[in-house]
Amino acid sequence: MAPQVNHLIHTDYFSPMKPRIRVFTNRIEFENPSALPRPVEELLTADESYPRNPVLAKFFRIARLCESAGYGFDKMLEWKHQTKNDVIFESTVDKTKFTFMLDTTKAMKEEGGMNYPYNNQIKQPDKTTRKQPENR
Repeated sequence: MAPQVNHLIHTDYFSPMKPRIRVFTNRIEFENPSALPRPVEELLTADESYPRNPVLAKFFRIARLCESAGYGFDKMLEWKHQTKNDVIFESTVDKTKFTFMLDTTKAMKEEGGMNYPYNNQIKQPDKTTRKQPENR
């Protein structure tokens, strides 16, 4: 839940760009409008919080959906520790993107090489009973 909550707390809601969460077979991307308040290297070592939306941050803390301010990066780095997969931090002048890499090896083995977990459940049309279009 930490990445989604951080995503909402730190979104620039006045930007024409909308926040996005994109899920791929090998990664999950969290993209927010505007840059980080400090360089990533500084945020990784500092115990400081710069919430873009402090009212939302307080709401999520009261609802116990996030912990004290300043632990977002620690939670994201826990992903790497727990899964042994990288977290990629990118920040430009107009957007910030956090990419959580996924281990696709296990999914590939379990699904017989299929990237999409529901491929085995999709019913294909029976070619023998399919009516062919007439040539006119």
